[in-house]
Amino acid sequence: MKAAILGFLALNLISMPKLSSAATDSAASAEATPSEQWQPFTPIPDAIGFAGMFAGTSGEGRVLLSGGGSQFPDKPLWAGGDKVHSARIYLLEQPDGPWRCLDKLLPTPRSLMASATYRDAVIVAGGMNDKECLDEVLQLQWLDGQLVIKELPKLPKRLALTAAATVGSRLYLAGGISALSAAPTNSCWVINLDSPASSMEWERLADLPCPGLFASAGATDGEHFYVIGGLTILPSTDGKTGLRKTSDSVYRFDPRQGQWELLPPLPAPRAGACAFSMPNREVFITGGYAHVFTGELKDHPGFDSETFIYNPNKKQWRQGPSFPCVRHIDSTKTASPGPEPTCAAAATIWQNSCVVISGEVRPATRTPAVLALPIGER
Repeated sequence: MKAAILGFLALNLISMPKLSSAATDSAASAEATPSEQWQPFTPIPDAIGFAGMFAGTSGEGRVLLSGGGSQFPDKPLWAGGDKVHSARIYLLEQPDGPWRCLDKLLPTPRSLMASATYRDAVIVAGGMNDKECLDEVLQLQWLDGQLVIKELPKLPKRLALTAAATVGSRLYLAGGISALSAAPTNSCWVINLDSPASSMEWERLADLPCPGLFASAGATDGEHFYVIGGLTILPSTDGKTGLRKTSDSVYRFDPRQGQWELLPPLPAPRAGACAFSMPNREVFITGGYAHVFTGELKDHPGFDSETFIYNPNKKQWRQGPSFPCVRHIDSTKTASPGPEPTCAAAATIWQNSCVVISGEVRPATRTPAVLALPIGER
């Protein structure tokens, strides 16, 4: 089991669980040139970039916050390079303006955390460092020109690579792993972010109706919590390792009924993707990968450029605008200028755009590129 989990983490993917999405019927029009709809924002101020960052908005929606993550600063994994986690936090005020590297840091370096925006604050839950998964939950808010970090009730157990989304005032988490040697979980948790501090606590909900999942994407249509794709661990034949399998399953939790529903599957499996929860209630999926690469990591070809849009009224998936793809394949380097399809990228809706921040473009290779897809043009 540990080998199977480590195989995924060698790619440093996130289920991140960030929260945003975008899509209208015009997004899939035949006349559109999808890759030309994406627009570059200022890259993050790090020459390599990070996988597994958090993202969200604050300052009455005026600023974008992103931070944490991991990278290989010196050389690739197969050349003996070490992965380093970050505690840095970045702030962006204008799409074409400069990022600011804030003086205030996360309490400890981490990556592969869940994140969501609620009431002008970014909630960051769980994640992992180079030794263990985390149970810390933080609220980050930009107030009067300063970053304020507040601790919220800890997770019931340590979690990384978990799907997350807010539905109303409630933050939902599902799936993930609690340790490198642990099987992925199918548990689901919720916390009411509007509860008084003295009574705010996590509540266990009905489990996902499937074996454990990790690296799934989380989203909402405003009424339900979605868990999309991810990875499962198949039973091992030798009793030791097990194999990773990408999932095309889509589950939707109804808070009123307290029940899960199995929805039409993704057009193709996805693990480590971003999910954007759109203003029109649709869900937009970008990034990640469809199949587990079985070759040498240094020969990895990169991730998938296809995107998908789910219409909850029709219960149908359709193709979305392809992610821009300019491959920069060099197995001796740990950074790509992009744009390339990403895994374990940070994502949020900001300035009426779906924003994809940094991420991994191949195992041990990050990009500092930031791309945005305007919602109004879709």
